[in-house]
Amino acid sequence: CALVAQRGGVMHRRTFLAAGGGAIIAAACETPPVTLATPAGAVMPSKSCKPTLRTTEGPYVLPTSPLRSDVREGKLGVPLMLRLQVVDLYTCQPLRGVKVEIWQSDASGVYSGVVNMEFDIRTLKPSTVGAPDTRGAEFLRGHQVSGGDGHVVFNTIFPGWYSARLPHIHVRAFNETPRGVMTHSTQLFMPAAIQNRVYELEPSKTRGPNTIGLDPDLVLRGDDHLLRELTMPMKWNANTLEADMKLAAFRA
Repeated sequence: CALVAQRGGVMHRRTFLAAGGGAIIAAACETPPVTLATPAGAVMPSKSCKPTLRTTEGPYVLPTSPLRSDVREGKLGVPLMLRLQVVDLYTCQPLRGVKVEIWQSDASGVYSGVVNMEFDIRTLKPSTVGAPDTRGAEFLRGHQVSGGDGHVVFNTIFPGWYSARLPHIHVRAFNETPRGVMTHSTQLFMPAAIQNRVYELEPSKTRGPNTIGLDPDLVLRGDDHLLRELTMPMKWNANTLEADMKLAAFRA
């Protein structure tokens, strides 16, 4: 059986991402394709509950993080309450016991626990010359375990922008199943209108507005579909931002 991928045998990146990490492939086989049975109780995911697209974990992922809801550690910035709900890929029902971890930059675009890098916007080559070294720190990192309603809540701040990246928050989920531990990594992005307002406020005002567009972003690389799918619904509640996002990442 020969599998013929799109665009001359090489799967196009956007098609792969849009499939949530799966493959959209045309099969040229002599025998009819096998039809897999739909899991019992499964429904086709609705628009509000469809597979969450994956992205790279990035260079600043660490092997461990503190178990906590408030990850700020005194870091200044516009407060952000981030509510994530982990749900089953097919039934859209909440999943209990999933470990959900986040990590992000502070208002200055700096991560904890690593030697931060600067990227040349023209060549995209990284450099650590003069970059902040925060090894040993854990600010703006942490994880929670989902309860019966599938929710985890983090108290954090709106992330700062940095070279070659739009502002974002990294998310990694771990689900222990009879089939083994499954992981799902992605990045969540901020609505443009919210960005513009936040970067007019202290402490972000000192750095000014985000200068990075969609095309130069090292992960998105101009993929507006990926940006739309991973941009969090967000609103103001007094001086605090609130964001809600479903993570449809696993089977129960």
